[in-house]
Amino acid sequence: MAYVEFRSNPLYVQGPDALLELRRYTHHLGTRFLILTACGPLTEWVKERVTKSFTTPMVDHVQTKYVFPRYSRNASKAAALDAQNITPVFRFENCSQQNVTWANVNRVASIAKEMQADCIIAIGGGRVLDMARAAQPQTGARIVLCPSHAASNASATPQGVVYADDGVTIVDLIVMPAHPDVVLVDMNLILQSPIDMLVAGIGDCMSCYYESLFAMKQYLPDKSILYYSREMHGLRTELFYEHGLRAIQAAKSGISNLSLETVVAEILYFDGPSSSMMEIFFSHMLVDGLHSLEPCHKLLHGALVGYGAIPMMVFADAPDDILFRYVDFCMSIGIPVNFQQLGIENIPMEQLVKVGEISAAGRAARRSVVDYTPEVFYKNMILADKIVTDYINS
Repeated sequence: MAYVEFRSNPLYVQGPDALLELRRYTHHLGTRFLILTACGPLTEWVKERVTKSFTTPMVDHVQTKYVFPRYSRNASKAAALDAQNITPVFRFENCSQQNVTWANVNRVASIAKEMQADCIIAIGGGRVLDMARAAQPQTGARIVLCPSHAASNASATPQGVVYADDGVTIVDLIVMPAHPDVVLVDMNLILQSPIDMLVAGIGDCMSCYYESLFAMKQYLPDKSILYYSREMHGLRTELFYEHGLRAIQAAKSGISNLSLETVVAEILYFDGPSSSMMEIFFSHMLVDGLHSLEPCHKLLHGALVGYGAIPMMVFADAPDDILFRYVDFCMSIGIPVNFQQLGIENIPMEQLVKVGEISAAGRAARRSVVDYTPEVFYKNMILADKIVTDYINS
């Protein structure tokens, strides 16, 4: 018998200049806002748009006036909200270059409590989004997340990570009682992010989907997974195969087309509601071990888990057409596929064994329903490297 637990964000917004509509989309969350920013050189650009959203009539910034008829009511709703003459209180807090340590989380929570914030809004990369999520249990504030890039699929989830002072070692995983109230994505901000961020986001999602597909096939009874879940995972991998490269080409050109918008939404939103149908598996376990290798420190999480799907496929004995299709796709967008591209082509055997040991006992392994020995990881890495390198050279 199937068992389904489906959770989702109440509201996801994506479009050009969406930050100008931030006040309209958060009006129901209160009147006092703590706004955390970590956008580097774009911080002032972001603050100017957010300030305009909170200090000028909402009806002036409705971005959907000329889109589908179903959105035509947004202008009248904005005018009605303006007529209430509610003046929000908001405060910016720059969190750039700050690690998500308990000291910084507690500082943010203290600020929120001091100003009696109804809502914490985080705008920036993954760490400032984690900062807001980790502070939520201490404050009870509503949470709004505005990712500045699409480097991972965590934006729409309730999970936040807290690190040690080194900014690398994970010390806590905070899970909010509910998903973020709003996830708002301004495509004009996404277009200004580095291309490797988008590549990493695609790698993160593709790896998650293949992890789930293999977990369904190998470890879960056929009748425990809805047909919808099976079909959805297959469809989503096909979306990346069809639109992933086009999306990256559009981003490189500074153009937001339908392929890019589809891929960004797939990365930033759809893993949120589908997370209850996914399973931490081989790829994410392997990343814990790869982090022990210095050359891998420069690679984003999504690039590493994207690579991790390859030894996972070898371990799962995936057919050659599936394996090599994925390898070709990774090479086309810039995800590493073998030891040479990871920068570890001369790695000693004892270091590979260490990677296996850490992978088998790391944070992801402790969350997984499947236990693997260290040999499963490093031996399949070696075999995958041989298979893929021969394929590239053939």
